[in-house]
Amino acid sequence: MLERVFKSEWIVQQLRSGPFADHIDDFVEGLTEQGYGLKNLPSRLGPISDFNRWLIAKRYSLEDLDESRIEEFIRYRVKRRPGSVRAGNIFTVNLLIAHLRDRRCLPPACPLPSENGEIQELILSYVQYLRGERGLCDSSIERFSNIARDFLLEVFETGEVCLERVTRRDILGFITRCGERFSSRGTQLVATALRSLLRFLVTTGAIASELAECIPSVRGWRAAHLPEFLTDKEVKQLLRTCDRRTAKGLRNYAMLLIMLRLGLRASEVLHLKLDDIDWRGGIIAVQGKRGRVETLPLPHDVGEALVAYIRRARPQCSSRNLFIRIRAPRRELNDSRSIGTIVRRALVAAGINSQSKGAHLLRYTAATRTLRQGAALFEVGDLLRHRSVDTTALYAKVDVTRLSEIATPWPTA
Repeated sequence: MLERVFKSEWIVQQLRSGPFADHIDDFVEGLTEQGYGLKNLPSRLGPISDFNRWLIAKRYSLEDLDESRIEEFIRYRVKRRPGSVRAGNIFTVNLLIAHLRDRRCLPPACPLPSENGEIQELILSYVQYLRGERGLCDSSIERFSNIARDFLLEVFETGEVCLERVTRRDILGFITRCGERFSSRGTQLVATALRSLLRFLVTTGAIASELAECIPSVRGWRAAHLPEFLTDKEVKQLLRTCDRRTAKGLRNYAMLLIMLRLGLRASEVLHLKLDDIDWRGGIIAVQGKRGRVETLPLPHDVGEALVAYIRRARPQCSSRNLFIRIRAPRRELNDSRSIGTIVRRALVAAGINSQSKGAHLLRYTAATRTLRQGAALFEVGDLLRHRSVDTTALYAKVDVTRLSEIATPWPTA
């Protein structure tokens, strides 16, 4: 494989010596499968070659590789050739380390410093609980675990973690300080995350007292505002920002349209698989919250957009995810924030200045348009896959025409 990339036999022999000798060909082949072109690989593999020579000179073996070695190599390279270290080059080195970890040639990464090891281990257990027991989506798990980490780091700083020392005062003080920085909704999220963490600790036996009960409700008024949505004109403007002559435009158009028509969450779009679409039956399976899988009818225009994307734009790769990165590495999108970024950029390109700029704006738009087309409230709830009619009732306020029929005249003198 290396002979197809490099003309120099010396570079090929050098890469096939040292710690990477048994893995470099497999790694390069993996890069080509992920969409990296052969013309770009020599510049991509340049830092790998330098890294390999440096490891040989330092007499490091494969077992010595970790993030600290990468940092040591970066410092060496900066000192030797100032300005030679670029983000793309380090990204390739990290790709190699990830490849070796996937092959179990290296141990897993340790993301936090050793002094936070106890907190890191606790957070990892908490994440497994949120995913396995609670069935939360990735975005919720990330928010809850970040709040839990911030709380534990504030209480214990870098000292010994003794969970029995957590007091009501620690909890209320943390929520109060968050309330000074966040909105009421943000503070409500902090309180909810801490309740979840404390109940997890009780479940595992780490603490005996039910501290979760001491967390008060954060003041907030449910449904105090109208849900924001796009008008029909703005929807057309948004979709026109996708240049369907390009692969990226075809993908983004299909992605935006499926959210506008079916009201999917960003996480649900992220996890769509090719196998989820029943073309003959005209339905699509959606993996929602808590791992629930529900089917929705596949509108004709959404089906056409998906067919155009799959046939003309979707890269060939091993992933079964529906939506794939256009540029290398050819794999599924990183997380639901990638979907939100695509929506935000489309809104900016369309010149739409809305207060809400995330993917949920399109979910609100789907619900509002369905309601205004004459659907009953329970039908909107079925589309959005709500478990409670109280959640769907929020959208009743946007149907001003029907509300005016039941409104009582304002008394006058």
